[in-house]
Amino acid sequence: HHGYAPEVKTAKDKVARNLRLLEMALKEMPGEPALLMNYGLDLFNNGEVEKALEQLKLAAETMEQMDPKVVLPEVRERLANTYSSILLQAEEHEALINFAQSKLALASGPTATIHYLYGLALLKSNRSTEAITQLQACIDKADAPALAPGCPGVNKAAPLHLLADCLTRDGRAEEAEENYYKAVIKEPRNAGVRYDYAKFLAAQNRPQDAIELLHEFLSEGTPDEHLWTLGCTIVNGNLANTQISNEWTELAALHYPENEEITKHRAIALLTAGKFEEALELFEKEPSSDDITTAAIYLCRLADGKADKLSVPENEIAVSKYLTDWYRRLLVHENETAADKVASRLDDMESLLPTAGKVLRQAVAA
Repeated sequence: HHGYAPEVKTAKDKVARNLRLLEMALKEMPGEPALLMNYGLDLFNNGEVEKALEQLKLAAETMEQMDPKVVLPEVRERLANTYSSILLQAEEHEALINFAQSKLALASGPTATIHYLYGLALLKSNRSTEAITQLQACIDKADAPALAPGCPGVNKAAPLHLLADCLTRDGRAEEAEENYYKAVIKEPRNAGVRYDYAKFLAAQNRPQDAIELLHEFLSEGTPDEHLWTLGCTIVNGNLANTQISNEWTELAALHYPENEEITKHRAIALLTAGKFEEALELFEKEPSSDDITTAAIYLCRLADGKADKLSVPENEIAVSKYLTDWYRRLLVHENETAADKVASRLDDMESLLPTAGKVLRQAVAA
């Protein structure tokens, strides 16, 4: 171990020097809130979290006892913001929730920053319904003039995004959408907002809107693996458009050939399009072969007349059930040609998957 890099050492020396100076100043002016606040901040930056929180708490309690007229508003605001921010970073959510309701925090505005940090603490305590009021207040005050530095995120997309998530959980879909929309307008290149908004739209049974939202972002040349993967889930899930599923999954697989989830979705899209040979190649590449995948492999091999190497699977009933689901998927997506191809192999199917063979024979006869 050769010690710290020079710039790290310089920074550490500076913090140590500041701490010494503040300790000397506090001997002369014990209980001076601004000094206690700076002392707490430097302790925190020095990794002494417990001690930092003690000093900041003392600063806040001291300032609360003072006559509000003698407290400079900007010092009050800075202390409220600093203490709240450090409580959140230290994951002291309960303490932050209490402080945000204190006389001191209320006297400072509360500022957009306090509302935001209070809302985050509530969210992290699984109290998302209560967080709605705080996040809304943060958004309302985001552009109000501040006397002290606050959270840089308050006038970005984050409060709108979090508010939309909370409203979604509360089943307030219309208001949620309004806030997702505003968040996208505020930060068009924020992939996280797009992801949750698209998921929301898909859950509202609006897959077409969801795909357009993702496409708008991805077509500008910013690759994002999570967005491509979510798109695959949507095109193969609630969007009954074989052409779009085929195009989307093909592009996603070109971008991310190693992504197992995307490969799986590409295989599903190919099977749905009746491209059994290409689908089979991908399904057989999958590391884990569960009953659903096994059923897909059997369906592709049967349809292409390549079932000679197959034998009756151990879980014949489960595999049969999933094979009939795959067959039904072809019908739902109106791919009669592919479905007929499968149905023409019923003799082979009955010898390998008697349960599925029997079900499909009845269905075809009907």
